Amino acid sequence: MKKIILLSLLLLCNLSYCQSNINGIGRFKVGMNISIIDSLKNEGYAYKEFDKVKDQRYFGSEQDLVNRLSRNESKKIMKSEMTIYEKKVSDNYQDYGYSPLVKEKRVFIIKYYNVADIDIDLMELDFYNDKLYEIKISENPLLNLSLMKKYKYENKVELGEKYNCYNAYREIEYQEQTLKTIFRNDEIYAYSLQSRSYHNCKELNILLCVVNDKTISENVFQIEKKIFIDLMNDPNRSDLQSLKKL
Repeated sequence: MKKIILLSLLLLCNLSYCQSNINGIGRFKVGMNISIIDSLKNEGYAYKEFDKVKDQRYFGSEQDLVNRLSRNESKKIMKSEMTIYEKKVSDNYQDYGYSPLVKEKRVFIIKYYNVADIDIDLMELDFYNDKLYEIKISENPLLNLSLMKKYKYENKVELGEKYNCYNAYREIEYQEQTLKTIFRNDEIYAYSLQSRSYHNCKELNILLCVVNDKTISENVFQIEKKIFIDLMNDPNRSDLQSLKKL
C-alpha cells in the first residue's frame, strides 16, 4: 500500500513538474511590501534617482559588455553595479510609458542582481500603494530558458503588420511576430515574449520577462492612460506655451 501511495505521489509530482505556480523572480514576489527596497539598501545597494540620459543602459553596447565581463573581477565595477534607481513621478505627457504619471506608483530599477547564478541586469520593480505588482526583465535569454525548465508553459504566436521593403535587387515582405511563452495566467500573469518588429526596414528584437498582478496592472494602466490623455489635451501644457513664444 505504501509503495502504491509513493508511486502515485511521484507520478503526480512528475506531471506537475514538482513546482508551485510562479509568483515572482527569486526573492521578489508579486504582492510583497515596498520595504524590500530598504532591505536591499541595507545589503549595500546605493540609491539614486534615475537620470534618463546619464543612467540609460544599452544592451550589447561596448560599455555594457565591459561591465558584464569585468564586474566579477573588479570590486569597483561591482560596487557601481549595486545600485537601485528610482524613476520619479512625471507631469510630462511625453514620459508616458517611461516614468510613472501617478503618485501612488513607484518604479525602481535594480541595476544588477544575481538569482540562482543568473546575472540579471536592469530588473524593474513596479509598486502601487507600496505593493509590488509587476516585475520586468529585458534581454535575458538564460533566465527565460531557466523558467522554461522550471515551470510548465504554453507558447502562442501573434502575427503583426506586414511591411514591404526594397533593396537593389528585389522587394521583400517582412511581418512582425511575437512569440509569447506563458507560465501562468490567472490572478498572476507570468510570461516571456520575443518580439520581432521593423522600423524603416530595420529589424528590431525584444526579449522581455514579465510577472504581474493582472488586476492591479490593468488598473494602473487605465489610470495612467487617462492622466496621459488629460495632460496631452491640456491647452496650457508647457510645450505649447513655449511654441506660442516663437
